[in-house]
Amino acid sequence: MCFLGAKYKRHANLTMPLLRRGKISKYFNLIVDCTDKLMLDRWRLSKKDHIHCDIVQQCEHLLLILFGHIGFNYDLEMSIDNALTQALHDYLAVFKTTLYMPQIMCEIYLKFNLKYRKAKLTIEQYLNRIIKQEQNGNSESIDDRMRTSLIDSLVHSIQNDEKIEALKTEEEKKDLSHNEIIHEMLLLVVGGFETTTTALAWFIHLMSKLLMFKLNSKLNWPRILT
Repeated sequence: MCFLGAKYKRHANLTMPLLRRGKISKYFNLIVDCTDKLMLDRWRLSKKDHIHCDIVQQCEHLLLILFGHIGFNYDLEMSIDNALTQALHDYLAVFKTTLYMPQIMCEIYLKFNLKYRKAKLTIEQYLNRIIKQEQNGNSESIDDRMRTSLIDSLVHSIQNDEKIEALKTEEEKKDLSHNEIIHEMLLLVVGGFETTTTALAWFIHLMSKLLMFKLNSKLNWPRILT
């Protein structure tokens, strides 16, 4: 318990302060602009006889771009392709099969599952590009950016000597290793990719149903909602 507590505290000290509402709310205009550009504008330009729209796929595309901007200060719009999206789907699909496995079986299964290893490698390639871009970026006002940017806080907390840190007890360790930072980024992307996409897609579906009900019944909103 002490080991897990110390490790959790070391990670949480870097990530949790930057995930608070006040840190995210400043990106509200960015969220609105991306939604207009990537979804609503496309719907408005679609042909009148166009009846099929893969909302889930479009929500996935939107959410990945938003995660890139908000969490990692990285434009994923030109990078998102079938490889990244498919890798995320494959990673989640394989991982879900291990949820009820004993830990030792889970580790063996993931170690020898080629689909999982390939998906994980693809995702980590994108994450390493993000880290490299941040490391090569402007070094001015690092302290200020670390207090407001998740990727800055993570990248500039990389341990100076991982070999020495690995020899220390969990309570003595400081900052995060490169592998731990990759895991934090992977958790944020994978954890929010499917859940947020599903929630957004269902919201759009239910709101469209409600709108159609209103139009068909010619009732007022207050009466429908009651």
